[in-house]
Amino acid sequence: MLRHICSLADERRLHAYLEASTHRSKELYARHGFVHVADKPLGDEEGAPVLKVMVRSPSSTAVGAAVEAQGAVEQAAAAAGQADSVETD
Repeated sequence: MLRHICSLADERRLHAYLEASTHRSKELYARHGFVHVADKPLGDEEGAPVLKVMVRSPSSTAVGAAVEAQGAVEQAAAAAGQADSVETD
């Protein structure tokens, strides 16, 4: 299913956005070309879960993909409420 969605996004030249909740899911999405751009904490208390905000550029490769447009990174960070703490892996 993920492959199909990525293919549709490529055909339409769209960026894709998602939030990974575990290290394992982050690795899965990275294999499909998603890049970690920001963290999104779910609460202020210590130990609160942290979602990993990830974006994928159209036609990116599954291994070692980089976000092609800096605007996509900034949009994803803004959507996650983390505009001041964008990080890339």
